Amino acid sequence: MFCGRHFPGNGHIQRIDKAVFLLFFGINATLWVLL
Repeated sequence: MFCGRHFPGNGHIQRIDKAVFLLFFGINATLWVLL
């Protein structure tokens, strides 16, 4: 998973990283609720 810190000044990569993190967090929360 790319980290924004590895790409100084590259906000696009950082936004993708945040989106992936939120998606992963959402999936984990959903699985936790279902299980």
